Amino acid sequence: MGKYDHSGKIGILGIVYMLIFGIASASLFGMLYSYLIHFIPFPYINFFITLGFGIIVGVATGYGGKLGKIRNNKVMLIGGLLTGIIALYCSWVGYIFVTSGSEIWLLNPASILTMAKVVAAMGPWSIFGITFKGALLYFVWIIEALIIVGTSTLVAMAYASNSIFCEKCNKWLKHKETISHLEPLKNLDIRIKQFQQGDFSSLYGLKKAKSNVYTELEIQHCHLCKEQYFLTVKLIGVNIDKDGTEKKKESEIVKHTTISASTYNHLSKLKK
Repeated sequence: MGKYDHSGKIGILGIVYMLIFGIASASLFGMLYSYLIHFIPFPYINFFITLGFGIIVGVATGYGGKLGKIRNNKVMLIGGLLTGIIALYCSWVGYIFVTSGSEIWLLNPASILTMAKVVAAMGPWSIFGITFKGALLYFVWIIEALIIVGTSTLVAMAYASNSIFCEKCNKWLKHKETISHLEPLKNLDIRIKQFQQGDFSSLYGLKKAKSNVYTELEIQHCHLCKEQYFLTVKLIGVNIDKDGTEKKKESEIVKHTTISASTYNHLSKLKK
């Protein structure tokens, strides 16, 4: 049996939606980001603010791409990269505006670069008696840029990477069934080979688990054409630490493997 992979196709409005959502979030949150960075002079907090900004732009870009039915991870990656660069640009527009007392509004990248050189020469802030200017400040700005652009790129690419699309019905699969707390599978190497050959009969007779280690099945299928079925099998272990906190560790045995309607019907009986 095969495993699901994106077809590589791009919806007609995919790139449009991706850029609209990404650029809108970059513009809106870029200004908010500038205010937060300026008025919260704590490096550790600023790190998470920067990370959050990149994540928001990446999520918005990924959402737009998925809404536009993009089934191509490379296109999503490029979209996240572009909107990440735009987010960085918007943050600089906002930064100059905020630090100038709302007097300077620069949109030309060349003018922004010139202003950045002026700021770097002056040194805008100090921590523990160390003034950040020149090479040291450029280093901080490079790290900031990498966080924003890198996070936006990776999050956008990952947004729909685990989703499944039915090409026949032209829709993302939304319906997911979970059958959990089944007894753990034995002889995993043999089971994996059987699954790869399309033999899932070893799952049919599984009973309820009696320990903290159990098998979990996730089944996704297209409820419209009823022709596309995909199975993910996980082995999960649950431990409780000294504080009474439950910690779950899981490993995927197979992921998004195609199964037949007959296999789906057999597995559905395990819910009873």
